[in-house]
Amino acid sequence: MVDIVRGKVNGCSRDIFDIYREAFFVLTPDEEIFSEREEYLSEILKRDSIVLALNSGNVVGFQTYSFLGDSELIEDNVKSKLYYAAYPGEEDSLRRYYERHLCLCQKGKVVVEYFDNEFGGEKRESEDSDFYFDSLAVHPDFRGRGIGRELIKEGLAIAREGESSAVYVDCWDNSPVSKLFGSFDFLPIIRLGPAHFDGSSSLFMGKRL
Repeated sequence: MVDIVRGKVNGCSRDIFDIYREAFFVLTPDEEIFSEREEYLSEILKRDSIVLALNSGNVVGFQTYSFLGDSELIEDNVKSKLYYAAYPGEEDSLRRYYERHLCLCQKGKVVVEYFDNEFGGEKRESEDSDFYFDSLAVHPDFRGRGIGRELIKEGLAIAREGESSAVYVDCWDNSPVSKLFGSFDFLPIIRLGPAHFDGSSSLFMGKRL
């Protein structure tokens, strides 16, 4: 039996960091860089912006989130990707940026892909109340049980309670997570890469509420 609860962390932060490292270190296999990601996770936990999956009181999964008005970093990320999705004429500058990134990771290929849906073709303004899924992770022993789906459902409930008009997420393109969000009617907005040290791309997705 797994319970989905909105955090306070209450002494289980070590379990959260262990699951986070297992899920995401492969994307950034550099201790110095990854420590910066863990510091950012610490800031999110201070805001209690987390939903926990608990099995017998133990953390087996979680999702963290931000409202755009809570994080300048997330707000800038969302605004920039919405801008580039609306203006394909900026593709060359994007490709130059990711060519530099390709030199760093030395894997993958430069990818800039646009999508023809309600998010593309015209500029969309984000709002402070819009919601962003920061991270979603489940312990390996508990994957395949629908926990990720329940965590997303709870995140969407929080977004609606916060009167968000849209919800966004960046997905690792090589993982099944993008398909999971797609099953909740999230639409692809822009695919960019290489975004990670393994050479894979990132898929920015959104959903109107």
